[in-house]
Amino acid sequence: MIKFVCCLKRKKNLSRKAFQEYWLQRHGPLFKKHAKTFGAIGYIQNHTMDTPLNKIMKDSRGYQEEFDGIGEIYWPSEAAFIDAVKSPECQTLRSLFIEDEAIFTDLKSTSGFFTGEHALIDRPTIPMLENCLCPITGKLMIDPVIMADGYSYERTAITEWLAVSNNSPITKKPLENKMLISNIALKNIIEAIKRGK
Repeated sequence: MIKFVCCLKRKKNLSRKAFQEYWLQRHGPLFKKHAKTFGAIGYIQNHTMDTPLNKIMKDSRGYQEEFDGIGEIYWPSEAAFIDAVKSPECQTLRSLFIEDEAIFTDLKSTSGFFTGEHALIDRPTIPMLENCLCPITGKLMIDPVIMADGYSYERTAITEWLAVSNNSPITKKPLENKMLISNIALKNIIEAIKRGK
């Protein structure tokens, strides 16, 4: 899996609150709407908090001014990303997203790059979190099902996908069948996470 990390700076005429509201309520849903076209399997927004802790950390380390937020977009692999962005559909959407980003983001002060994630300490309160997130929606699953490609998905999300595609959302290869089998073991893990256990 690869991750694109984007460290965002707001436009100078926007407050941080206005920037984050537009990012969350306008840009985020726009990307979510087209996530399948981009081949993305996860999307996270990290909003910078307005807290005195930021200045304390900045002064103690000599850091530069903090970014206003950090976006994370996930793909199964480099090949999956390249295949997706080469599609005519993605090429058409490219200008739409550049125009929208320019509304709330200072692009010249923003930085973006691809990373490989190395988790040295797992978050103890959310074990196996990545396996509990639907590859399509990026959200914690409620009714996980296993499909012929061997991956688990949220039932409603994969049902919508299968209505318009005969290929796996992850491998992009044709599916042997469209049978959905409830993943009881994963559902039990998710219920435990919700209970905080």
